[in-house]
Amino acid sequence: MPFVISKAILFEEINREWLVLNLHTNVPYIFNEMAAVVFKMMRNQTDSIGIVHELCRAFDVTSEKALEDLRLFQEDLFQKGVLEMSVLPNA
Repeated sequence: MPFVISKAILFEEINREWLVLNLHTNVPYIFNEMAAVVFKMMRNQTDSIGIVHELCRAFDVTSEKALEDLRLFQEDLFQKGVLEMSVLPNA
């Protein structure tokens, strides 16, 4: 399921980590380097396959591990309101 970053999110990169603020809840999050890579790629609208490939390359993990971690991370951010479901136009 494709996700997009909510419009109610402010974010700033600081020393390879990301500070992310949910404006609806005023809850800040600090993403470690791996989470920052994922968030940055999502911000650039990279698809899941591209994100998994980069995680495997950058962090020497298997594609299965990278895909599972990505899925869990996205579900967690969706539950916290950082991500929203993408609305795809009708083909």
